[in-house]
Amino acid sequence: MKPFTFVVCTTAILLFACGNDKKIAQSNSAESDTTSLMLEKEDGVFAAAEGIVFPSPGEFHKMLARSNGTWTGAGTMRFSADSDPVSSGASTLVNKMAMDGLYQVSEVKGSPAPGMGAPWTGLRITGYDNARKVFTRAMIGDGATNGVVMEGLWDEATRSITMPFKQIDRSTGKEHSLKEVYKIIDEDTEVLEIYGTDPKTGKEFKMLNVTWTRMK
Repeated sequence: MKPFTFVVCTTAILLFACGNDKKIAQSNSAESDTTSLMLEKEDGVFAAAEGIVFPSPGEFHKMLARSNGTWTGAGTMRFSADSDPVSSGASTLVNKMAMDGLYQVSEVKGSPAPGMGAPWTGLRITGYDNARKVFTRAMIGDGATNGVVMEGLWDEATRSITMPFKQIDRSTGKEHSLKEVYKIIDEDTEVLEIYGTDPKTGKEFKMLNVTWTRMK
């Protein structure tokens, strides 16, 4: 039950780049809007690289920040296109911003309904790429070694983000195509939907539906 629960519940992996033993230290100046980097070369000689500017939070980062805090979730799940929805149990979601407001870090904990599996924990990181104008999201969960990554566009008309992603079924080793749709209903309500394809019929169906309510 844990693999399924992990697949359909929300995301987190940070990708760090390093190379050639170069260390970067940031130096801020009140007299300049640019960022000066000190690059340590292999011979130990330092050189300044002027004009490098780190990204700053934009409109969509602020939209992520509005979700800071603790949320409770109630949801249903389906195992095939022709099956009836069953309770997925209760869950909690804790959001906070990190890296000067560039990323939202979320911890998700679930308590499935009786007979539906063991409690689980997931960690996701959500960001927004200002250059490509897409949301990015990644997730890891306990009991699984294969995290998921996804990205998608914001739709102002539906106030939602649609993010396709791939997931490896640990029992079969096959890759499945899924889709996450995250909707912002109002200041205190958000909805997560996960869609998959029924292997028997080839039809897309809603695997998971979770309504998040902000705790006050």
